[in-house]
Amino acid sequence: MEPGAVNFCNGCGNSMHDPKSIIIEYWHSHNTVYFCWCHACGWRGEVVEVRRMITTETEE
Repeated sequence: MEPGAVNFCNGCGNSMHDPKSIIIEYWHSHNTVYFCWCHACGWRGEVVEVRRMITTETEE
């Protein structure tokens, strides 16, 4: 993700480019984290950039 990569609210889908909404980018170890707060619905949470994911294969 690049700065400004969080474009829409996870709660309501409103644009996060609203000047009243908040996106704060910070780093936790090697991860880029975006703290978001949506002015439209009040949703807040963190969006973490995933560069590599290791998982098991599920049974079909």
